[in-house]
Amino acid sequence: MNKFKLIRPSFLFLFLFLLFIILSNSIPADKQKSPIVEVISAEPAPELTELFKPPKRGWLGADGATSVAISKDKILWLFGDTILGNKTDAGKRSGTIVRNTIGVQDLSEGYPGKVDFYWEIPGNIPTAYLLAEGFDQDFWYWPGSGAMVDGELFLFCYKIFPGTGPEAFAFEIGEMTLIQIPNPSDNPAKWKKIITPLGIGNNNQGFCSAVLTEKPYFYFLGFDDSPTERRAILARAKIDELKSGKGREALEFWTESSEGGEWSNKIENLLPLFVPGETETSLQYDSNSGRYITVFMKLFEPDIYIISAPKITGPWTDPIKVYTTPEPAKDKNYSAYASKAHPELARESNELIITYVVNANDFWGIFTDPNIYFPQFVRIKLKWKL
Repeated sequence: MNKFKLIRPSFLFLFLFLLFIILSNSIPADKQKSPIVEVISAEPAPELTELFKPPKRGWLGADGATSVAISKDKILWLFGDTILGNKTDAGKRSGTIVRNTIGVQDLSEGYPGKVDFYWEIPGNIPTAYLLAEGFDQDFWYWPGSGAMVDGELFLFCYKIFPGTGPEAFAFEIGEMTLIQIPNPSDNPAKWKKIITPLGIGNNNQGFCSAVLTEKPYFYFLGFDDSPTERRAILARAKIDELKSGKGREALEFWTESSEGGEWSNKIENLLPLFVPGETETSLQYDSNSGRYITVFMKLFEPDIYIISAPKITGPWTDPIKVYTTPEPAKDKNYSAYASKAHPELARESNELIITYVVNANDFWGIFTDPNIYFPQFVRIKLKWKL
């Protein structure tokens, strides 16, 4: 769910110029250290990408791709704006766009398995799987991150409202919303959805970028816009308190203190982890290296980076480039974004499986080219220098 995804060419230069100023080519942070990892190999993983290529009808591609292991052999996939419809004989996509869908990857018969996709059809009208409180509500949900804990599924979403401005930016980000699924072992068509507003989030600050479970807490990686840059920030909440229905009062934030950092229930003086922050990414603990890992892409640039830290609060390393997406070099009207790691798909201890999405600067490009606008998978192998 990249918030700059459908930019018309006439706006491209302006945003490139502004973001060159805002997001510099370095990651300045006083306590960051040099990378302690090197890339052994980085190559596409076509056997995984093939699972999400648009078929002749139904689910024809989507924005973003967040994964959550919901059992030992099933992975939930969360998507933003999704094309539903049919492919023409010429290979073009024809249909409608709904605000979100999900997929379930079944690995029970072996790797890489198969994927079934789900959305809702109230009144025979295809629509988002995660509906707003009513079909006629003037807002929708874009999935941000998710986690499974003790047999329950927790989805953390951006609540989005229509806005004004250029078409690609005609929306407003509202509060972070928890959608709790108490019965994820059932077929997704029968999932119950308990919605809890969490009372934080706006266009310039959010905490849905990624979530990591370390009992008794959920840790939320988010973004915060300062006058000069978008920064990565951190919050946490006790799992039991969110289960019991608590909202904003359950949240604590990593903030500045005389000792460097402390947890506070006040969302003031946030202590940035690194720059740039992302609206969507991934966060994982890698037991092989004993480090926390996240990935990112600089806006309108093709490279994917990883950074790591010995503690979730830091210090975070400088970035290391792990892959260059090839599509923008082949077509200047394409942009790659939304890089995320998926640890549940890694088959070796030194492996990262990363996805990204390719979009067209011209909105209609996602309909005319069936080879973009769905997850592209990359397999990265690393060597940690510990």
